Amino acid sequence: MAQAEPRRGDALQLIFSFFLGILLVVVVGVGVWTFYEQPFGPNSPEQERLEELYKQQEQINMRTGGKEMTPADQAEMKKIQDEVDRINDDMSDRRDQWAVNTSIILIIFATVLMAISLFLPEMLRVFSNGFLLGGMFTLIYGTGWSFAGGDTRARFWVVLVALILSVGIGYLRFILGRQQKAEAAALAAAGGAGAGIAAGAVLTADSDALSDLAARVTELERRAAAAAAALGANTDREK
Repeated sequence: MAQAEPRRGDALQLIFSFFLGILLVVVVGVGVWTFYEQPFGPNSPEQERLEELYKQQEQINMRTGGKEMTPADQAEMKKIQDEVDRINDDMSDRRDQWAVNTSIILIIFATVLMAISLFLPEMLRVFSNGFLLGGMFTLIYGTGWSFAGGDTRARFWVVLVALILSVGIGYLRFILGRQQKAEAAALAAAGGAGAGIAAGAVLTADSDALSDLAARVTELERRAAAAAAALGANTDREK
């Protein structure tokens, strides 16, 4: 039972850290979608204009009744289709740019979360692990949004930055952090050993002083006894 309790505590801490990481990425994702909305919603002017153009095309098709269009109808249909293509191309470009910007924003939030995990003290390790997992999940989420954009160069740079951040945070957290802890433990052990040596030296000095004091007391007792013996002998002669 004594061993089961620590294992249960470790499992609960792991579950809590994982749950905290998921909540963090959800909060970040919802926040980005709330304050940086996706362009061209259902009520946007571009969508309303497309609906009007589609209705005009439908009216032309109904007017011809499936027969061959007149040159005027063909010209009007081509004009409408060109405008539809132009609006769709513009919307596609702006959506790609929005996806890349969203990816960059998410990666920035991921960096902040992982940086927070590095500065939390050891006593808050469960929260530190949660922030680290939240940053990792947000980093994956942001990298995924880069693939929604059509610019391959932007996608490459986003993935490269994500890789650099992962390696850097991993080095600071798992390699440099452990090295610093090991050095601190070594210094503490050395300090303890030095304190022990100093205490031993003090004890040795105290023992030497006590031995010297005891020797002096013994010598004084010997002299006092000798003086008393001499005084007793003189008293016997006088009698």
